[in-house]
Amino acid sequence: MVNIVYLVIAYKNLEQMIRLVNRLNAPNVQFLIHIDKKTDEDYLTGAQQALRDYPNCYFIKRETVYWGAWGLTQVSLNAIHYIEAHDLKCDFLIYMSGQDYPLQSNDRIHAFFENHQGKQFLDHFTLPYEHWPGRGGLNRVELYHFQLGSKTLVYPPFAGRDSPPRLLKPIMPFFSFKPRKLPGGYRFYGGSAAIILARSGITYIDQFVKTDLGQRIVNFYTRTTNADEMFFQTVMMNSSLGNTVVNDELRFTDWSKKAAHPEILTKHDYQRLKDSGHLFARKFDVQVDAEILDLLDEGSD
Repeated sequence: MVNIVYLVIAYKNLEQMIRLVNRLNAPNVQFLIHIDKKTDEDYLTGAQQALRDYPNCYFIKRETVYWGAWGLTQVSLNAIHYIEAHDLKCDFLIYMSGQDYPLQSNDRIHAFFENHQGKQFLDHFTLPYEHWPGRGGLNRVELYHFQLGSKTLVYPPFAGRDSPPRLLKPIMPFFSFKPRKLPGGYRFYGGSAAIILARSGITYIDQFVKTDLGQRIVNFYTRTTNADEMFFQTVMMNSSLGNTVVNDELRFTDWSKKAAHPEILTKHDYQRLKDSGHLFARKFDVQVDAEILDLLDEGSD
């Protein structure tokens, strides 16, 4: 049977996160649990207490995660290194936020991955991408982004705008700047942060980031915004494993309102979730609607 490691990234709704682990728990499954460093210590204690009898759950190094900053990418890199350093039995690493949930039974999920050994599942596209704002997403990577806590400073200032403030126009020529380019002649890729890596991809990335080029790529992306939606696509699609990448994140997400975050899914979405054929979906919030999770559990039996 295929061995799956779920990376569960959580910071809110403790009961919902525990329910996710319980729902996915099965033979040949392990969990790497990441609790945001900003999250209250009571949350961490509660999670450790609730999962104390799960020998297949490991709490990994806590990172401070701000939306759009490098931290979330570092969490995934930490998980990748943990698997390699501890030689976990792992054919697939599956990213799961604490607000994801499966749409299929564990048996069906495992059967799917058994039939797709060696494949990486990464939603991806080249930049510029017409559906991303800021010159098709190029502003994310060609401008410098500096993180100061929850705030982001961009250099050169106002470069991402069609027109800077009138008072600043006279001094804009003095901001020396050339669009940033990736080291190694790499091409920019973007996609979903919800990555699924086969063991070959896990090993490749863990080794790659230790190389000189890998370190330069990492340093480059620490000065971008939303690196979690670009770093792994860029590394994998510019690698010798590019032909193992399937352009699919295997999960249902509702971006219909074109906001910064996907829509919360409720019981009213049940039928289209079941009809989607996907393995997973996001995002759910038990504070908004817990009944949808009950329906999904009943429907996956």
